[in-house]
Amino acid sequence: ALNAAVPGEFRVPPFVSVAVDPRNGRLVAVFADASGPGSNDIDVLVSTSDNGGRTWTAARAVADVIMREGDQMQPEIAIDRAGRWHLAWLDTRRSASDTSAQGLVDAWYARSDDGGLTWRSMRLTEQPLDSTRTNWSPFAANFVLQFVGDYIGL
Repeated sequence: ALNAAVPGEFRVPPFVSVAVDPRNGRLVAVFADASGPGSNDIDVLVSTSDNGGRTWTAARAVADVIMREGDQMQPEIAIDRAGRWHLAWLDTRRSASDTSAQGLVDAWYARSDDGGLTWRSMRLTEQPLDSTRTNWSPFAANFVLQFVGDYIGL
């Protein structure tokens, strides 16, 4: 359960974002998951397919330099006509610990010009979203919980 591995009391949906490299047809999938068995470190992982999705490479962390602290979740990937990979995600590296009821969530962006081998990243938000201030429910008025969203777009 990804929810228990991040600071704050919001849910982390296990969605996958997929993009196609228009130059060669390679499929690129990104998703958030624990970085290893029994780990509470949630990272953005990537897997690729060169045969239309019949087989996929083993999932690997996008890059240690980007995902070195906190938890990364809700990634979105896009690939432009020149083959540059664009990645956005939510990040809790400014939070005190995974057990905190308060998650400080920032939006981040990274770009890779070499098919995901190296990345340049930047934080998009000056101030993090405080998850304790997001108490509302998309389901029912009497079912209130922290809700930072289900996905982001690029």
